[in-house]
Amino acid sequence: MKNKNSSYFLELLILFLILSGLIYFSDEIFHKYTLDSTVLWVGNLLLFGLSLLSLFMHAKGASDKNPNVFFRSVFTSMLFRMMGVLCALLIYLFIKGAVVNQPAILICIVFYFVYTFYEIRIVFRMLKNPDNGKGRSSDSVSR
Repeated sequence: MKNKNSSYFLELLILFLILSGLIYFSDEIFHKYTLDSTVLWVGNLLLFGLSLLSLFMHAKGASDKNPNVFFRSVFTSMLFRMMGVLCALLIYLFIKGAVVNQPAILICIVFYFVYTFYEIRIVFRMLKNPDNGKGRSSDSVSR
């Protein structure tokens, strides 16, 4: 189980490195269209950290015998992600004031959807794995 979960975290790290590489190699294009690449770097790093925390919570919830633990981990991680992104956006708006780089924020929203889609994909694979500690049959539910 530990080895399988580490491969899920490794996949998330690879996604982060791919998006970071895209930001790095597209820096000249971003300057041409007045996109602030710093916003993209910070957004990518923030979303990676939140997804890492979220995935850790999902892995912990998926390994528990009680299905309620998994559902609580899903809702808690969703709340953490939303509040983390909201706090980061409010801090950015407070610091920059009226000089907000809207295209960079829109690209960060695309990053949010990419990380969310990828995290959901990993969670579904995690739940399909028979070695995750849950016996997905009806007789495994404790009453």
